[in-house]
Amino acid sequence: MKVSMHQLLKASGMSLGELALESGKSKSCVSQVINGKYSGKSEVEDALRRFLEERVAQKGAEALPEVAPDGLEEKPLTPGQKQAWVLMDMVRRQHDFAVLVGASGVGKTWVVNRYGHGYGADVYTARMGQSLGGLLGDLCRLWNLSSDGGNDAKMARLCEAAMGRFLIVDEADLLMGNRTRRNVLRLVEVFRQLYESGCGVVLVGLPVLHKALSAAGETYVFSRIGYLRQVGSPTDDFLAMYWKSLVDDYPEAMEKAGPVVYQARRAGFFRYLEKLADLVRLFSGDVEEALGLMFRPSGA
Repeated sequence: MKVSMHQLLKASGMSLGELALESGKSKSCVSQVINGKYSGKSEVEDALRRFLEERVAQKGAEALPEVAPDGLEEKPLTPGQKQAWVLMDMVRRQHDFAVLVGASGVGKTWVVNRYGHGYGADVYTARMGQSLGGLLGDLCRLWNLSSDGGNDAKMARLCEAAMGRFLIVDEADLLMGNRTRRNVLRLVEVFRQLYESGCGVVLVGLPVLHKALSAAGETYVFSRIGYLRQVGSPTDDFLAMYWKSLVDDYPEAMEKAGPVVYQARRAGFFRYLEKLADLVRLFSGDVEEALGLMFRPSGA
């Protein structure tokens, strides 16, 4: 499959503005080509593709990853994960602003990483207690921009580079923490400005993310958030199928899918199953020994 223009741009290390300047095309034209919305002469798109391919070759970049046609072949997805995939695809295409929430372990991060890898998205993982300056500095470094100067200077550089990009912020609930309404607004305002500058944005996190945003109150910032999707929990049948696929070398472990799924539903879904499967392999198929090492909250 042909490497996407997004992937080529990312591998080149260039911003949309730099590509427009060096290729002699308008920023609007470049943005449309990169995002698959250009309806003009095919020669323009071909010329930009050759330009980027030459730039990547000059950098000596590693071969770009191949992308599966629909990106979904690695494993079956739950209905919730498919909905998350569709949401991210819609936001990327429309340069919109959305929030994606779901319980820990339901597969949000897997979808984020797979989609980001396949479609050249910029994936940023938030950190607990992050300051506004720290967030802006991290985003500048993510986009290969200078992180020098004050917050206003950093924000200006980010907005200048935002057109046509797609940013996924994983674990965005960590940005909220126990912050005051004012501080929540200051952090979300960063993503609002990037969205207004032409960048598609998806904030991904636990359900507390939605609660924190709602608690901050109705403002013009939140009126810009176009979509909200709750990633539903996988069914017991799906969890059992996934468990059996992880331990298919151990028939006795496969037969204990019932109690394993019961614990997984209470303690982390797919993440729990994957950790438990690793222990089962270390214990040569002994599920009881593996379960004995898994952490369980008091009273669980």
